[in-house]
Amino acid sequence: MAPTPLPAPYPAPPAVGPIVPAQPTVPPTPPVPRATAPAVSPTPPFPSPTAATGPVASCPPLANTPSFTQFYGVLQLQGRPAPVGTVIEAVTPRNEVAGCFVVTAPGLYGYLRVYGEDTTATPRLPGFREGESVRFRVNGQELAVRAPWSGDRDLHRLDLTVE
Repeated sequence: MAPTPLPAPYPAPPAVGPIVPAQPTVPPTPPVPRATAPAVSPTPPFPSPTAATGPVASCPPLANTPSFTQFYGVLQLQGRPAPVGTVIEAVTPRNEVAGCFVVTAPGLYGYLRVYGEDTTATPRLPGFREGESVRFRVNGQELAVRAPWSGDRDLHRLDLTVE
């Protein structure tokens, strides 16, 4: 069987002159002036979270262990939302910091990951043991509230208030 001949190529398109973009028929809208807010220098009604420690609030380095739980909630300082930069620490019965969070949205904290102890690591990694009470410190001030620790990896709402 003989091959089928290919069809002849399509004819070339007609020659076209240069493409010129259409000119706008409506003049451009003038820019709208932006409103500027006056400069405000708020003075918090309570001491700055870093007044005693310096200009930068931060958490100590923590060892990530396989077991943890997480806390979040509202954080009030003297009846007002805690300012950005407020530091919350979770402290074990052995005075080890096993969780830390720096507030990034006024009045809210979390997720504050609180780690469990890892005795399989060498050296041992500090943290909580099942059933121990979590103590909380805000800007170095210990709170009366306690929460039980378990390595459930779950979220727990716990609102905190500093008087």
